[in-house]
Amino acid sequence: KYSEKDNFIYINSDKNQGISAARNKAVKSASGEYLIFVDSDDYIQSSLLCDIEEYVIQGVDLIKWNALITEENYNYLKNDLDLAGSYPELVKFDICNGSEAFNNLFGKDNLLSCVWCYAIKKKIFERFPEGRYHEDYAKMILMILKAKTAVSIGKYEYNYVMSNNSIMRNKSIEKMEKKMVDILFNFDNLIEKIDKLKIDQFTRENAYMYAMYSLVVVENDLCHSLKKIFHKELRKRKVYKYIAVRNFKSFIKKILFFIKY
Repeated sequence: KYSEKDNFIYINSDKNQGISAARNKAVKSASGEYLIFVDSDDYIQSSLLCDIEEYVIQGVDLIKWNALITEENYNYLKNDLDLAGSYPELVKFDICNGSEAFNNLFGKDNLLSCVWCYAIKKKIFERFPEGRYHEDYAKMILMILKAKTAVSIGKYEYNYVMSNNSIMRNKSIEKMEKKMVDILFNFDNLIEKIDKLKIDQFTRENAYMYAMYSLVVVENDLCHSLKKIFHKELRKRKVYKYIAVRNFKSFIKKILFFIKY
């Protein structure tokens, strides 16, 4: 009924082919200059479009905000996906280039890779790999680094509704194995893309560490037998070489990773 009332609303009722296919198809159909993604159970704050309007007018390539997590009954839980931890720093910065934006977010914003925390100019959009888990992880960083201009408004504009049946929380053996295979695929693809980017060495090191640290998230979800396979794959890739040594603490971490992988 909404599409009948407003001609700017387009409904696609194709067979369900997964979230990545749906996003890619939506982008192909989109006629506007900017893209904002909202997953089916989630919703945005009514203030979002007003809060980013000035940056849209200026033509900023990438506009960042943060998210609140709610239960299905809409009770707020945390302002970040780090459910077991404390409230993280809310990162805010003025207009800068993509490398500066990534370095500002890396290590501070746990929602760095979540596509629904951005307004993205269509010209810098990267197609998502279809039929794979963690599709945001390997692509969002590339969009950030491609941006000529980016800004973080430092506001909570998105509501992530946590469902007990969430695709990312299902821990069957088959799905754990698929997640493992997909994250390794995304890791290999991302490393290859980072190698080709024209970015400074500091940003490149951060990008490598981002790719490597993201593996840890998946490892925590794996059963013991799959962890053994996962660790073998990490050793083959020599992931320790992607850890930049910038202080004594990180040097110790690198030694520990070298021993393990």
